[in-house]
Amino acid sequence: MKKSTKRKIIVFLAYFHGIGVFIIGLFIIPLLFAEEYELLIYGLTMITQAAYRLIGCRMRWKHVYCGIQFSLRRKMTPERIRWNELSKPDMYLEPGIFFFGGIALLAIYFSN
Repeated sequence: MKKSTKRKIIVFLAYFHGIGVFIIGLFIIPLLFAEEYELLIYGLTMITQAAYRLIGCRMRWKHVYCGIQFSLRRKMTPERIRWNELSKPDMYLEPGIFFFGGIALLAIYFSN
C-alpha cells in the first residue's frame, strides 16, 4: 500500500471518529454511566479533538493537512503539502469551535 493511501485512511479515521464517538456515546454511555456524565464526556471529547487539530497544525502533520483539505472539499494531496496555501481561519476556525463548544459543555456540566 502506498504512503499516500495510508495517509488518506488516517485522515478518514481522524475526521470521522467524532461521529463514531457521538453514536457510541448515545447508546453505551447511558448503559455504563449515569446520564449526568454525558456532557462531561462529550465536552472532553470535543476539547481533545480541538487539541489534536491545533497540535497537528503547529507540528505540520501531513494527515492533518489532508484532513483540512477534506473538510474544505478539496482533493487530498498527501504527496504535495503546501501549508502556506491554507489561510489561518482554515486551520484554526474548526478547532476553535470544537474547543469553545467543549468548554461550554463542561461549564454546563459543572454548573449543575
